Amino acid sequence: MATMREGKVAADRRYKIVRSAVQPTSILERVEADHTPLDLFVIDERTWLPTGRPTLTVLIDKFSRFPLGYYLSFAAPSAAAVVGALRHAILPKALSAAALPQLPFEKDWPCYGVPMRLVVDNGLEFHGKDLEGIANDLGMVIEYCPRRTPRFKGAVERFLKTINYFFAHQLPGASFARFHQRGDYDPQEQALITFAELKQILEKWIVDVYAETPHRGIGTTPRARWTEGVTAYTPELPASPAALQLRIGQHARRRLRRTGIELNGLHYSGNGLQTILRRYGEGVEVRLVFDPDDLGVVQVWGPDDDEPMSVRAVDFSYADGLSLRQHDLIRQTVRERGESAVDNAALQRGRAGIAATVETLMVDRKQKARHRAAAIRGISSVQPSGRTPIPAAPAPQRASAPPRPAKTAVPPKTPSLPKILKAFQMGPTEVVDEDQ
Repeated sequence: MATMREGKVAADRRYKIVRSAVQPTSILERVEADHTPLDLFVIDERTWLPTGRPTLTVLIDKFSRFPLGYYLSFAAPSAAAVVGALRHAILPKALSAAALPQLPFEKDWPCYGVPMRLVVDNGLEFHGKDLEGIANDLGMVIEYCPRRTPRFKGAVERFLKTINYFFAHQLPGASFARFHQRGDYDPQEQALITFAELKQILEKWIVDVYAETPHRGIGTTPRARWTEGVTAYTPELPASPAALQLRIGQHARRRLRRTGIELNGLHYSGNGLQTILRRYGEGVEVRLVFDPDDLGVVQVWGPDDDEPMSVRAVDFSYADGLSLRQHDLIRQTVRERGESAVDNAALQRGRAGIAATVETLMVDRKQKARHRAAAIRGISSVQPSGRTPIPAAPAPQRASAPPRPAKTAVPPKTPSLPKILKAFQMGPTEVVDEDQ
């Protein structure tokens, strides 16, 4: 009867006995991944206007409940976010206190290593050749949960709730999930923290608060459980972590021509490709890995190569530091003008035009426009200040910006430390990321 009234999924949640989730016996045996918009508005460090709510992608180790890595940006969940989170999770981590020197770290972030099994949902960003290519390179198994069954990755689902309820909601600019909780409170008017500051505060909360708080699901702290797990299984890295980083990116396959390789409308060529041509001939298929945040260089494997070679874009002055999102937007603009999207001069003009558009969007009256500008600039946990489509683009004068209330027109000198410290007062009984 309940199935007929509410549907099978809702009826299962209400009446079906849920079996206990898979319990790993070592670190990195089962790592769960997911996304969430943070319930927090941040401000732009150049205009001091509210930019919007960033999206957080997290990977968490099920055995220790220690977050393995994350990626934070203003873009929607995407393959680039998954790649960024995986790169951060697998490689050793360096913490920086440059944004808020008065808020130093007390502990380190010890987690690193290739997951044995990565558990994800059926979002489009988790399907396709990018994640599959990384998994094949690193010997990692991808496990997809059944549709509409978040309980199959309950550890990361509950951790994301912990992040919002006991971290984001304690900071100035918090946006509560339920509208009736806000009252007269305006989160955009109270926004105070820049993206770089948010990155540092989030990392400090993870390593100095969450990792040190007893977890009901494991009976100890995540840090103690990770340390215990390392004694039984030590993650291994190659001699050069930089070499591993080259393998973590978006994947593609192309036919090699005498002129080089075409990828995303850009041409790449170099002496190393001539070696592959002489060995296999024109038209041979090669494998590529590229960083969606920087199209200046791609990694290329020949048919029998164990290690990649770095190949630069032919028009390196255009592609260097340019993100895939920026490049796609530039090509779209060039086409709308009736010009060729492969004309280097037209692309350079389009890049300058996009830069001017972004600068205008940054001071737009609508928050949605400012959020779009931040996404185009590529502001992320890897590049907290973003990358402008063209470095020389002049910023518009503040006098030309739409009028704003006096409260947000004057840039704050520094975030309010007492307000920020509220996010570091989570008690041991308040952890909510145990399995459902």
